[in-house]
Amino acid sequence: MRSGKVSPEFPNREIKSPISGKSLFSEDSHYELTQRNLLENTGSFRRVLEHWRMILVVVIPTAAMIAFSSLNLTEAIQLRKATEETISMINSAQRSTDFIRALQRERGRSATFLSLTNQTNESYGLLQTAQRNTDEAFLSVVFETLSVNNSLFTKVELASILIDKRNYIGNSSVTVLETLTFYTNINNALMDNLFSDINVPDGGNLYSKLMVFVFLLRYVDLIGLQRARIAYLFTTCDFNENEFQMFKYTDGKAKSYLDIVFNYDSSIESAYRASHLDTDKYLEEVSEALWLKSYSATCRNQTESERFEHSAEWFRNISQFIDFTFIVFHNSSGLLKETISTISDKANFRFVLFISLQVIVTLTSFILLVWYISCVNRMTLRITKYASEIKTKTSELAVEKRLTEKLLYRMMPMKIAQQLRADGFVPAEEFAEATVYFSDIVGFTTLCSRSRPMQVIDLLNEVYSLFDMCIDKYDVYKVETIGDAYMVTSGIPVLNGNAHALHICNMALDIRNSMIEFKSPVHSNEVIRIRIGIHSGPCVAGVVGRKMPRYCLFGDTVNTASRMESTGEAGKIQMSFATCDIIRRYNRFHYSPRGTVKVKGKGEMMTYWLESSDYRPRVQLLC
Repeated sequence: MRSGKVSPEFPNREIKSPISGKSLFSEDSHYELTQRNLLENTGSFRRVLEHWRMILVVVIPTAAMIAFSSLNLTEAIQLRKATEETISMINSAQRSTDFIRALQRERGRSATFLSLTNQTNESYGLLQTAQRNTDEAFLSVVFETLSVNNSLFTKVELASILIDKRNYIGNSSVTVLETLTFYTNINNALMDNLFSDINVPDGGNLYSKLMVFVFLLRYVDLIGLQRARIAYLFTTCDFNENEFQMFKYTDGKAKSYLDIVFNYDSSIESAYRASHLDTDKYLEEVSEALWLKSYSATCRNQTESERFEHSAEWFRNISQFIDFTFIVFHNSSGLLKETISTISDKANFRFVLFISLQVIVTLTSFILLVWYISCVNRMTLRITKYASEIKTKTSELAVEKRLTEKLLYRMMPMKIAQQLRADGFVPAEEFAEATVYFSDIVGFTTLCSRSRPMQVIDLLNEVYSLFDMCIDKYDVYKVETIGDAYMVTSGIPVLNGNAHALHICNMALDIRNSMIEFKSPVHSNEVIRIRIGIHSGPCVAGVVGRKMPRYCLFGDTVNTASRMESTGEAGKIQMSFATCDIIRRYNRFHYSPRGTVKVKGKGEMMTYWLESSDYRPRVQLLC
């Protein structure tokens, strides 16, 4: 329905006044009506004008007073907000330093644990204690996101990668250098995040003090890195020239940070002088004892237990210097909070003064504007409600986005999925070397004919779940499953040298062994047996399809691997000569020749039965 002005149409007949008898639409009556309306409109206009004159008499001086008080009130609010944010930031920084401190200890304990050939209960116990302390400190840390190596992580995501890294450390499937780099990157990110985007009251004086804390933390982190590296060297006796140069470089960098701290804050320098803890002198003595006096020879003649004791002693000694630095940090930050609290008290006084003046002036001058204010309040409530709804919808969209990404990463490798999301397409890629695995269930068609469809689904779900648990241990990618066929590859899409054959062969052995104890959920007395085929060679891989895109493999290698499976025998792993030629270089696999097998499209091929392995590759998944 359209809305607008409606112009009424009067009838043509004459309408007379009941008093004068004159027509209401005669020329005389029209003139009188016009004059009367003009007088009424003029009077209304004058009343409105007078009304606004009276209001302006009050509004002009009131507006000036409100402007003056508002200006001062705004300054007071900004100052109070800045002090509150600064105090909150310092409190958060103190909690973050506790977490940084715990991470430094865990970094050192992890490096020592990984360096030991015989990892004792004592070293593992110290590592677990450090990890528990880190977890306790992590609970009090507050941040929305943390940028580590140009990647943003939420607190939950950071906890997840920390747990993953600990699992790698516990399994000794990560190097000491990777461990040190991992923890150091997190510490650097935490220190970069301490006082970023902060509005400091009282100008640059307080800001310089905050920056002193950042340099002090960077200094103590470098000392903590020295603690971890030398504790590691005590157990490995690898006191070579490269390590000496690294020690001197880190030591020099730490000294430069400490010099900056002393130049900007003399109270911290006084605290160090009064403590009689000379970190520089102690590190020079350690450097002389370890490198200049050739401690390596003495170290190699010691037992691993003696090396661990020396490493633990070094750890305890240098920790005294580090702990003292953290005490200085907390004491200095506490003094800074007191200074800021004084500024905050002044800001609160000004805030109360000017807010009181503002309230008095507003209440006495703008009673007539209550209706308007109430309208604004109602509008504000509607906007707030609308903003809340938008926030809720945004959160729901974020959850859906994460679920969608999670599903996408299950459908194809992360590297390919990210490229597909960024560019909209993924060009096909040729891989010079990869290994492909095929397996199927022996007698699956007969089994299906004796089972209900839901029973077949249950069986495949149990089998595939078992397979999936096995492949999680290796650097492989599950390509697809069609019916009872299960296809896996390694070396695609992330290259891994010749390790693709090692991972696939070990995975195949695990799958075969796990099926020995497998009980069919459909027919409990029936043994489920599988055939496995493996082949290595060049492949082409790419994303195929638009409606439901899939990451697929193409090439003769795929066909040959499928033939290795189809010509194999139940419960056995048949591999081609190409795969056997790769794994025989490692002399860790046990296999036997099967002989020549006629393969469709290939002719006669020499194949082998893979029987067992003495080798388990270390895995660090990148996709």
